[in-house]
Order: sequence, then structure tokens, then C-alpha cells
Amino acid sequence: MASFGSYVAPVLVATATATIVALLAERHFAHGRGWLHRGFLDGAAIGSAAAIYFLALTKNPSSAIDPAIVDLAPGLRADQIPTTPERALSLVPFGEIGDLLSNSVSASVPLSQIGGNAVLFLPLTLALTARLRLPVARGVLVGIASVVLIEVLQFALGLGRVSSVDDVIVATPGIVLGAVLGRLLGRQRNSSSGPTRIRT
Repeated sequence: MASFGSYVAPVLVATATATIVALLAERHFAHGRGWLHRGFLDGAAIGSAAAIYFLALTKNPSSAIDPAIVDLAPGLRADQIPTTPERALSLVPFGEIGDLLSNSVSASVPLSQIGGNAVLFLPLTLALTARLRLPVARGVLVGIASVVLIEVLQFALGLGRVSSVDDVIVATPGIVLGAVLGRLLGRQRNSSSGPTRIRT
């Protein structure tokens, strides 16, 4: 899963909400301005892709020994310092989610982790579906393929993150919502940019 601090998930939710609101507002007020519509969608796609890279494709700090821990506990051997392996794979559905719910000290931890991963791919799926005018099913497939690609890269690059089937499960509701909203925006664009019929 992508690593979310206690503050990152609310920021991500706010970003996704702001993206949807901005796109809806642009669709309503910018009739006939195709370049503005495309600019909003391209910006949303680039911004969400950057967020995904930062949260899911950067090195996990806990995969290496933190010198600060060694300084605080000089008598601690290196093999006694908890670290995350560079490559970890979880193929049991809901296994990682169950561990997160049962072993977390605070309820905010699973909330931020699961909630953050649930909306992580929503803006990207929304933007790509609307920009490419994809059907909902294709938008969902693009979103799920994006999650699978991220998990493969996490494992291949040895980023110290767990490549988990639960990431696909958790991200799917947000992907579906993004594809539906993106399809609605695409339809509105088609109807607003179509030829004007003159009644005779």
C-alpha cells in the first residue's frame, strides 16, 4: 500500500474533491472553450499522477535503518531494529487489510491508509476517462491497470513497500466512481460542443 501519514489522507481527499468540483464548474461555465476543458483535464491527470508517484513510487523510509534510532539506542544491534524488506508480496485478499485493522494502535491509522488508497486513483481515472471520452468499463480497466502497474513497479524496484492485491481491492470503488464521473463529464462536453440545430 501507499504510505499515508495522519495528515496526507485528508489532503488527498480534499484534492480529489477539489478536482471534481473544478471540473464540474468548468463544464458548467466554459461552454465552447475546448482548450480550457482539455487544460483542466490535463492538469488534473498530471497532478494526480504526481501524487501517486510521491505516495507510492518513492523509497519507503522504514525499509532502511534509521540512524536516529541507533543514536537513541546505542546498545541495539542492527538486526534488532525493525525495518521493512525491500520487496514484499501479499496475494491473500483482505489479508493486509485485516492485519491493519487488528494490529493498529489507533483507528486513524487504518482510516488514513485505507481511505487514502481508496481515493488515490480517483482523480486520475476521472481525468483520463473524461479526456479520452472512454466508456465507464474502459475507464475502470485503465484505472485498475494503473494500480497493477504501480504494484509491479513497487516490487520490481525494491522500494520497501508491500505489493498487495488489497491495493487493487481498496482502490476499485474510487476507480469506478472516477470513471462514472469522467464519463458524465465527457457526455456533457459532447452535448455542449455539438452543432446547434436551428428549428424551422
